[in-house]
Parts: sequence; structure tokens; C-alpha cells
Amino acid sequence: MEKLRALSQRRIAPVAEAIGLRTRPSTRCLAPCFSRHREQYARQQPFTAGLTQARLSSTASLKYVRLEREDLGQSRGSVATVKLSNPKKLNIVNSDTLVELTGALETLQYDDSLRAVVVTSESSESFTPAFCGGADIREMSAIASPEQARAFITKIYDVCEAIRNIPAITIARIDGVCLGAGLEIVAACDFRYATDRSRFSMPEVKIGIPSVVHARSLINIMGWQRAKKLMAFAEVLSASEAEKDGLLDKRYSTTTEMDTAIGTDVNVLALHGRKGMHAQKRLFKAWEELDFHTGLRTSIDAFAESYSDSGEEPRSFMKAWIEEKKNSKPPR
Repeated sequence: MEKLRALSQRRIAPVAEAIGLRTRPSTRCLAPCFSRHREQYARQQPFTAGLTQARLSSTASLKYVRLEREDLGQSRGSVATVKLSNPKKLNIVNSDTLVELTGALETLQYDDSLRAVVVTSESSESFTPAFCGGADIREMSAIASPEQARAFITKIYDVCEAIRNIPAITIARIDGVCLGAGLEIVAACDFRYATDRSRFSMPEVKIGIPSVVHARSLINIMGWQRAKKLMAFAEVLSASEAEKDGLLDKRYSTTTEMDTAIGTDVNVLALHGRKGMHAQKRLFKAWEELDFHTGLRTSIDAFAESYSDSGEEPRSFMKAWIEEKKNSKPPR
């Protein structure tokens, strides 16, 4: 347990230093725990160290990753953007990038004001547009043992799990090629938006390795047969094909159109109850991991816990709804 805490602390520390925060160990569980199934989740997910009482600054710049945060105003919370920042090399991810990215994402797990997190990448007109060109093949070609291989692939797993453990809705904003590890990062997000020029592939078998870790999520998203075909044949999907196959939620002609749509959707999310949305996000993750009937029972716990503080949030929203309906009735 202490090793896990120390590992997570090392990932978060560079991000915290970049944005002027101090970190301290925490015993907060990152797993979506509900009362009756807390022990089961505790066995599945470790406790880690992190930021417990800190607010993120507006921008944090690391070597390969940018973390930005915007206050939505009017007590509506905030939205964060996590951005891969190496467009010259197609935003490929090596060990250093993965550690930075995990650290940035893990800081967001402790920000209760978040309404949405956008995961994206920097692009440049001087280079081929890319969300992420996958894992660094040069680094992988130097791997010489199963232990080294396990250490490397676990870093990709850590990034994807950090996304899945964020309490707010996550949106992948994709412009350009999205390959291998990049597609796994996208699959870990709740929703996926892309431009028409984007392309998607899991080409690992072409270089002698299987598609692993959160490639498993593609089966949930696309269905068994379609996901197997994508991986076994290393297919390259256009944005139109990806949308048809269920991989993309929305597709746009330009980044301007996509950004406008994302802004609209974030504003819609900000209108919802914060605690209710965070509970819904935890349920999404629980339903992915639990069997059907355990998932149903977990949702009963989630509903009950909505009233743990005498139901302050749901009661206030319901009261406002009743008043609105009352005032909207035409006079007799």
C-alpha cells in the first residue's frame, strides 16, 4: 500500500509543483464506492496519494502536457482541459509523457467543482494533425524483458484509469490521427467528438504485439465483433466509419464547429446537480465493472446516498422544478 501511495505521489508532484500546489498523502479512495459495496471496490482499486484540499490554477505547463482550467461562473463549477503538447512528433506518448499525463489527470480526481474535463491535444498547421500517434515505438523496441514490458504498459493503464476515476464527465476532443495508445485514451473517456479528417486504428499486431489494457473498452463501445475486427486486421477507420460503428458520438467538419458543440454540451452539464452528476459518473464506471444484478443494487445505494445530507441538492432542484411548473400554468 505504501508503495502505491508513493508511486501516485511521484506522478502528481510534478503537476502540483508546476501549478504551485503542495501535496500530501491522502487515504481517499478513488474508486466509485457506495456503502453496501465499498469493500468489494476496495479490493479492486487501491488507495492512493493525492491533492485533497487544493484548487488548480488556470494553467499548468509541463514538458509534454498542458492542464488548463476555466471557471464557468455563476456558481456553475469549472471545466478542465488536459492537452498532449508534442505536435511535432504526432503527440506520441513515451514513459515521460505518460507519467506527466497521469499526474495531471489525478489532480482532477480531487476537484469537486468540476463539471467536465476535455482531453485533447495541440495541433500545428506545420505538422500532420494528430490527437495521438500512439506509444513511442522507439522506446518499445528497446524493451528487453517481460518486467520492462509490464512497467511500460502499466503507464498506459494508469493514464486510462486516471481518466475513468475523474468524478466529472470526460470528453475526448479529437482532431487528426488517433492510433494505439491514443485510441485507448479516447476509449477511457465518456464521450468522443472528432473532426472529419480524423483517423482511428489499433495497429499493434503489425509490430508484433497485441492491443491490450483499455483496448478492452472498445468492445463495450463498438461491440465484440466490430472491435475484434478493428484490432485483428489493424483497420484504419475514417471519422465517418467510426461514427457509424459507435466509436464516435459526434463528428464535425471543423475544429471550430467541434469546439462550439463541446462548449454547448459543457454548459448543459453545468446546469445539472453537481453531486447528482458525480454520482451518475461513478455509476457509469460501476456498471462497466460489475455484473448486472450487483450493478442494479449499487444504483439503489447511489439513489439512497443522494439524500445523505437530507437531500439538499435533489430537494432544491425538485422545488425549483415544481415552482417553474406552477408559474408556467396559464391563468384560468
